[in-house]
Amino acid sequence: MKIDEFLRKQNMESFEKRYGEKLEVSGIEEQLYYFEKAKNGETIIFVRGEQSGDDIRLNSSYSPSYEAERWAQKQGRIYRKAIVVMLGISNGSFLRSLMKKMRWDTTFYVFEPNESLFSFLCGCCDITDIIKDNRVTLFITEKQKKLMVESILPEVAAFAPEIIGVITPFYSENEIFNKLCHELEALVGFKRAFLKGGSKEALRCRMHGWKNAQKAHFLPELKEKIPDDIPVVIVAAGPSLNKNVHILKEMKGKCFILSTDRAVGALDKHGIVPDAIVTLDSFKDPMFMDVPVARKAYLICSYQANYRAQEMFGNRCIYYHAQRYEQELFGDKVGVQHFDQGGNVAGGCLNICEALGVKTVILIGQDLAFEGDKHHVDDIEDKDMDTNVIMLEGINGQPVRSSEVWMANRDFIERRIAACPNSQVIDATEGGALIHGSRIMSLREVSEEICVKEYDVDGIMSQLDNIQNDYTYEELLNKIRKWCDDLDELAQRAREVEDLCIQLLRVSKYHDICDPKYAKKKSKLQKLRFEIIDMTVNAMIEAFWLDDIYEKPDILMQLNDNEEACVTLDMAAKYYHNLPNEADSLKKELQKVFDII
Repeated sequence: MKIDEFLRKQNMESFEKRYGEKLEVSGIEEQLYYFEKAKNGETIIFVRGEQSGDDIRLNSSYSPSYEAERWAQKQGRIYRKAIVVMLGISNGSFLRSLMKKMRWDTTFYVFEPNESLFSFLCGCCDITDIIKDNRVTLFITEKQKKLMVESILPEVAAFAPEIIGVITPFYSENEIFNKLCHELEALVGFKRAFLKGGSKEALRCRMHGWKNAQKAHFLPELKEKIPDDIPVVIVAAGPSLNKNVHILKEMKGKCFILSTDRAVGALDKHGIVPDAIVTLDSFKDPMFMDVPVARKAYLICSYQANYRAQEMFGNRCIYYHAQRYEQELFGDKVGVQHFDQGGNVAGGCLNICEALGVKTVILIGQDLAFEGDKHHVDDIEDKDMDTNVIMLEGINGQPVRSSEVWMANRDFIERRIAACPNSQVIDATEGGALIHGSRIMSLREVSEEICVKEYDVDGIMSQLDNIQNDYTYEELLNKIRKWCDDLDELAQRAREVEDLCIQLLRVSKYHDICDPKYAKKKSKLQKLRFEIIDMTVNAMIEAFWLDDIYEKPDILMQLNDNEEACVTLDMAAKYYHNLPNEADSLKKELQKVFDII
């Protein structure tokens, strides 16, 4: 059968209009694919056999849509908002059936490994409904695929959905797709571990940051002062740092030296004063920064960095990692930065460069791998070090010994590189794992070719001292007091919501939840929940004060039948029963830190 070029043009124009990407048609597509009509008139796609000679039929020869419906029915029912990450579009019938099967608020991220197959599909099937559907995001071109995880993350952060990986029938496993799924799994795992292990302490440190901010600075202030063309050297604490850190001394004043907290000791041994140090972790001992060169540097820190580190630097703190709470306290001048810092300080440094508008970033000490038995440039034992060794590709093409944590750090850097095509990242580590998308150079080459212009960095930093904050500490306290009142109000509304959930749970067990006479009660439940969700203090509880984000009900509770309502309302009743305790606990913490009644 012949390709319909008019149909292909229609599909491709719809794709380009939505995604801004122009699809390529393979010049040998007829050697790769062909299509026929099934008994019911629907399209069947075939992939020609390459070596075995056996062609692969991707759909039923009788009824592709019926086959797809039966396959979709085998997928389990999910009682919360979900994201489906799907390998392969086939002829579109499997995706359409899954969309009918899943809840209306389910979103679908579809990875098609072969752009040529998708272009062929455009010429034999009308898929404009899929292309235009806002529930579906297609990843077809190489550029799109590099940004897939980055595209999914905002929804994961906002809704804490169930994430389901699906391989479309007749597709074989794909290494790139598996890597994407592994990255998503790791990111969700890190978030859950953060809530279980350190989120409350992180919020306590944020509170100390709010207290200290009046005499300190915000990252946008530095952005206003720093030259647009200045290269930034991010100094990480990998074991390769000893190879070339001495060259950095010659580059002082020709770049902005941004050191991770753990690398400061190595700089101190060489008498190199960084222009700024970065720290993020609430639990990390600030002893790493208790060295002479650090006393001459500024600290760019997350609000949730260890509060003793914040106290150590005082008015030399430059705060970033601002969220909704900081905007409410201090206004737009705090800026907004990525919540995801990549799991390590070097990832935070990369986000800082992005926020500052830096166009050239140079990485040193960014091994992300062991060098012999050494995991950092110093000899300090790290009891939390991940010792489960995996192998990654090294900068010279040979495998290097790494870990799951370092692989996640590398994946983050690669995602940020792909997301910022107008910036260049140069890896001058001279060892360790390969970071795809970076340009490999030696630090000597960087010093001779990139960092050649002189900058008055000390003068730039000293200008920050002349900036005055335009709010008083009493104004800050008044906002904290208002939050304490809001927490009382939240607790009261949570009790009302719990009561409504219990009433409606009885309905779903013994009557019909869809009966119109319960509509008013359901409407009241949703109204009260939205009032809670809209509160800043509720966002604080969800981000830092819960033990597990998956305890939280969906923003839009689905009560479409008794079975779904029973599961949803039971979970919600338990959550809102506990919420007043969480609110009271957070209120006491605010009162303690700010010494208010």
